[in-house]
Amino acid sequence: KTMPGLKNNSKITASQFAVDNKDKTSRLIHGYLDGNIAIIPSVSNEAPIIFKGHSSKVTALLVLHDDDNDRSLLVSGSADYTVKVWDLATAKPLATFHNHSGCITLLFTPPKTIRKKLQNWYVAKL
Repeated sequence: KTMPGLKNNSKITASQFAVDNKDKTSRLIHGYLDGNIAIIPSVSNEAPIIFKGHSSKVTALLVLHDDDNDRSLLVSGSADYTVKVWDLATAKPLATFHNHSGCITLLFTPPKTIRKKLQNWYVAKL
């Protein structure tokens, strides 16, 4: 079955399961070979939300909660050497990081127990 908004032959290249902090609904997030991302609600008949922005396959996905702004974020890495930050609720891009020398293969958040100075070195605030 083809997902609306995606190329017919696009294959899944990354996946992430997420639970919404507010309403506790679960979602499956897929990155595709064509550079798009789709959020598929796992327990309802809602239409998938399509994120368009990468020019090559999506290789890594990470869901974060931004406590300062009370929103969920999606971070995606790609073979196009970029990392993008998206508002999970609206599918709008918030930031794009271009300073990478290769395919992004892993995204992570440091543990909350790490010293704040080191944490800010690893994760830049938006």
